[in-house]
Amino acid sequence: MGVAVFPDGRVVSASDDKMLKVWWEPQIMQLQVPHNAYMGMHIQVQIPDGRTIDVPIPAGAMPGQTIQVMVPPELERITRKSLKKE
Repeated sequence: MGVAVFPDGRVVSASDDKMLKVWWEPQIMQLQVPHNAYMGMHIQVQIPDGRTIDVPIPAGAMPGQTIQVMVPPELERITRKSLKKE
């Protein structure tokens, strides 16, 4: 059975489409825009837990500038047993 996690913390079970809620603290990391990057370009970034995420370069971001990136929660750590029905 799989689950889908939305940015606001909602989790949907693939088996029954029942909405369940998971609380997680969004993590923000700082990223320096590469010198060859441009608006709309996607870059691969390794985050502190070892995963690699896809980050689109936002409008107005300039090479060398520091931007903030939201780190998504790890889906593998969310199991049916860890979910509590409300």
